[in-house]
Amino acid sequence: MMKWILIVPVLILLLYCLAGCVRSGDQDTEIIDGGQVHHLDEDAPKEIESTEIVAFSCEFSTTDIPMNESPVAGRYYTLYAGEDGGRFEERAGGDIFAEHDFTPDAAFFDRLQQIVSAYDLARYNGAFTSVAGLPPDLGAKLSIRYASGESIRAADNQDSFLPLEAMEDLVALFHPNTSEQE
Repeated sequence: MMKWILIVPVLILLLYCLAGCVRSGDQDTEIIDGGQVHHLDEDAPKEIESTEIVAFSCEFSTTDIPMNESPVAGRYYTLYAGEDGGRFEERAGGDIFAEHDFTPDAAFFDRLQQIVSAYDLARYNGAFTSVAGLPPDLGAKLSIRYASGESIRAADNQDSFLPLEAMEDLVALFHPNTSEQE
C-alpha cells in the first residue's frame, strides 16, 4: 500500500508535465513584434546549371547605406523582368522617384545572368527570415526562375542580404540612367 501512495503522485506529476508539452491546436501561433522565423531549405541547390532566366523578381532596401557611399543608397527598389515585360521602381518613404516599364531582350537576360553568376546569388537559395513588426520596405526578396525549371528563392525582411555591388549592378541594368540622376 505504501508503494502505491508514492507511485500515484509521481504518475500524476509525470502526466501533468507531459500534458504541458503537448501542443494544442487552439493555441494562438501569431508571432509578436520582434519575433523571428527562420527557415533554411537545405535541399535548395546552391549551384544552378541553367543560364536561361525566364523570370526575375527582386526587391531590396538600401536605406541602411549612407547616401555618400553609393548612388543607390537610401531607397527601396522593385525590379522585375520576365517574358511578359519588365518593370523598375525606385522609392523612398511613400514617394516614387523613378519608375518605368520596358521590354527585356535576350541581351538584357544575358547581362542579368552575368550579374547573378558574378555575385553567386544562388548561394542564398532557400534562406528565408522574417521578423514580425518591421516596416515593409526593409530587407530583400529574390526570385529567379530558369527555363530548366530550376529556381533561386530567398527573402529576409530585416537584412538586405545582397552585396551592395550586386544591387548597384542590378539597378544600373534595370535603370541605365541612374548615375545621371545624382
